[in-house]
This record gives sequence, C-alpha cells and structure tokens, in this order.
Amino acid sequence: MDSDEGKSIIRFHDAGYPLAAKQSDLTPLQWLFLIRGFNKQNQEQQEQVNKQPNHSNNQSAEQQKQQVMQMLKERRGY
Repeated sequence: MDSDEGKSIIRFHDAGYPLAAKQSDLTPLQWLFLIRGFNKQNQEQQEQVNKQPNHSNNQSAEQQKQQVMQMLKERRGY
C-alpha cells in the first residue's frame, strides 16, 4: 500500500470503481489488500489532521457562535 499503484487502486475504489462487481466476488487477497489499503489511507489522513494547527480549539464555543451569527447577518443584509 506504500506504492503509488496501490494507493491508486484504493482511490479508484473510493471513486466508485471497485475491484469486483460485488464484495462477495473479491478474492481473499483482494479483501486483505483493500482492508490494509483503507487502514493505511485512514492512518495517513489522521497524521495530516494531527499536523495541521487547529485554530478552532483556541476559540470558545460562544466565540464561534458569534462568528457564525455575524456571517449569517452579513449574508442576509441585516
């Protein structure tokens, strides 16, 4: 799953181009490949999320609510 080809197969599957028409048509090796590929993909996504600074945690829920209300007012022309 570390190869570009392996990642491409997982991306194609996610995009609606599965390895088989039905899940029951997958071979055990295909199942293992997909499971490991999805796990690897999720792990990489989680690592990316953890690397990004999370600015929303620095604001209180009330501040976030105020920002949303302000944006709504501006869009509605209040």
